[in-house]
Amino acid sequence: ATVATASVESDDPAAGDTVVVASGNEFVDERIEVAAGRQGFWLDNQDGIRHTFTLRDDGFEIDAPGESQQRGEVELEAGVYEVYCAVPGHGNMKLELVVEG
Repeated sequence: ATVATASVESDDPAAGDTVVVASGNEFVDERIEVAAGRQGFWLDNQDGIRHTFTLRDDGFEIDAPGESQQRGEVELEAGVYEVYCAVPGHGNMKLELVVEG
């Protein structure tokens, strides 16, 4: 479970951010590993339609309109999380987020 502190801050990446690329209606990476604690994610949406980077069950979401980039931070505890795109019809857009702590 995550601690309920999350924010979406800007469309610019910060040092140390994990870059997540959405292209061809899928996430380029199927699995991402990060350390436990506060993590920044930068969603690079290369498609012409909206995508999200949504952590299941915790309310954290980065929402990127077509051909844009958005950044967010979230506090993560160790565990395995499912990340998906919450846009209807994008159910195939999933990746596994492994948080090591």
